[in-house]
Amino acid sequence: MVFCPFTVVDNYKRCVTFADGLLRKENGESFIPLCENFVMATGDWYPTKIITDQCQGINQVVEDVFGDKTQNRLCMWHIMKKLPDKVGPSIYQNTNFLKEINYVVGDGDIHPKEFESRWKSTLSSYELSDNEWLKSMFDIRARWIPAYFKDIYLGGVMRTTSRPDSENNLFGNFTNPHLTLVEF
Repeated sequence: MVFCPFTVVDNYKRCVTFADGLLRKENGESFIPLCENFVMATGDWYPTKIITDQCQGINQVVEDVFGDKTQNRLCMWHIMKKLPDKVGPSIYQNTNFLKEINYVVGDGDIHPKEFESRWKSTLSSYELSDNEWLKSMFDIRARWIPAYFKDIYLGGVMRTTSRPDSENNLFGNFTNPHLTLVEF
């Protein structure tokens, strides 16, 4: 079964498991009752912000179940982790490219127009303007580029999955896939 923790960051910037669920499959159909039960169990409390990877299933469910009460953003770390495969090793190994692209996507102090200009300039410099994956990432830029949501406090979790990954590691140390539900 798939373990799905709802992790929040408290006022001391610590992770707290607020709720969790077990799913048979990791797909949209499974996430719907999980999210609906989460809202019901919390007395109609909706998360104000949620950060997910690019899984279409969970992102559609967040939109359908939580609606406009929850701002859904994509994890920058998950997106940037795909970069080496999408641009090829010769470009990815270029340290100047890495510095430039990380500067462009990570600078939350710029305005969206400035981001767009820097993005296009960087891609043009490395002859990546026709890269389909980078085009698709540009199309969804408002969901993962900090320049588009400077007014939203996200507790520093946009650029890393270390918080949920460390929590999953904690649960992994005390459980294993062979436990029964009662043992879990």
